[in-house]
Amino acid sequence: SPDIVLLGERHSSKTEFRRIILRLLPELFSIGFRTLALELTPDYRYQVNSFCSGTYNYLTFLNSVKVQGNFAECFDQSLLLVLRFWVQNNGKLIFVNSCDPIESYPTTNEMGRDHIMFSEIASCNEKIVAILGNLHCQLRMSREIQFVSPDEVPDLNNPNFGFLTAAEKLVRANKKVYSFA
Repeated sequence: SPDIVLLGERHSSKTEFRRIILRLLPELFSIGFRTLALELTPDYRYQVNSFCSGTYNYLTFLNSVKVQGNFAECFDQSLLLVLRFWVQNNGKLIFVNSCDPIESYPTTNEMGRDHIMFSEIASCNEKIVAILGNLHCQLRMSREIQFVSPDEVPDLNNPNFGFLTAAEKLVRANKKVYSFA
């Protein structure tokens, strides 16, 4: 049995994978996973915690995140209700993306976002479920595979060509990981 379950998604409420995640989370909670990690910048912590505690209703939540940027599309009511269930049943939420804006953080393997996610997830001493972007959960069969956006041409001379994903770093640290990406 794994200690870490990584659920890689596109950050959108309109995907079938998101619906599967929402059905899976209560089942994972029932078998002992008590920490839920979200790839979410810390500046949304107050709004998420306010919704989970019942201080904010869904409309208040949406209005508060729209003020901070165009991130409201990632939050549908179903996701927030699952997060509220998690917290109200004594589960813990942690936020594992500390880069806002992304451009201010180095993209090297040992300093970038995947390393930050790896460090925060690996330091958790209990069973943890993490909802991260799909690329952070990839376990590649070959170092020849690199990640680029669909608009980019792969560049084998790119210094980030050989970076490890958060999932790959967790496996190398001998963590028991299941990754669904």
